[in-house]
Amino acid sequence: MIARIIPLALVLPLALATACEQDVRHVELVLGSVAIPDQVAPRGLDCVDQDGRLMACRIYDPDPPVLTMVVDMIPLGGLPRCRANSLQAWCAEATHDCRPDLDRRAIFELSLPPDRSLLEVFEAMKSELSGQVLPNPLVSEPVIVRATFLAQDVATVEAAGEEPSCEALVGCVYSCPVVLDGVEGELPLELDAFNIRCMAEVHQCASNPIFAIEPACSGASGTPDLDPLCR
Repeated sequence: MIARIIPLALVLPLALATACEQDVRHVELVLGSVAIPDQVAPRGLDCVDQDGRLMACRIYDPDPPVLTMVVDMIPLGGLPRCRANSLQAWCAEATHDCRPDLDRRAIFELSLPPDRSLLEVFEAMKSELSGQVLPNPLVSEPVIVRATFLAQDVATVEAAGEEPSCEALVGCVYSCPVVLDGVEGELPLELDAFNIRCMAEVHQCASNPIFAIEPACSGASGTPDLDPLCR
């Protein structure tokens, strides 16, 4: 099975190899897009923080700016329903770990355009991530595929291990529970949120275990007073 990545629709075609090398499936991780003022962002990268600032603007906080995408396979120990409240209840049970398999983690540091423009960043994500291949994905048990976006370089992300930096968290999306060796074609990655005041949903998505009742990151969502150019 081959799983790749596709952006905005951010399609991340993954390479998923089964035990039999001749059995190859093509799975494309698709990040749906959403309109924000003067911009188009992947859903899950359009949330605002407690001050009403786009979390995506955090990529410009470091000098130089940086954006890294982390793709995790999260074994579930079963096949729960897809709604966030169902997943939260499932992962709250002691018998369900819901933590990422770090041996199958894939990290991509993106090349950012010189101009300070989120629109150009998202367009660059489209071209740079399309066709990237994920190493050694789980294929025979139910998993959630999660993509977390951080304003950190690869070395810093790797050093942090399982727990992401709350201050560097830019966005997060995830798939419904799925057995990857039974999938071919597009696999949507989304954030279950109704509007841009979705910082809490990003924190819950990025927590380990995923959908922790009390995620390590906290903070109230902001108001929709956006600065789309991140001035």
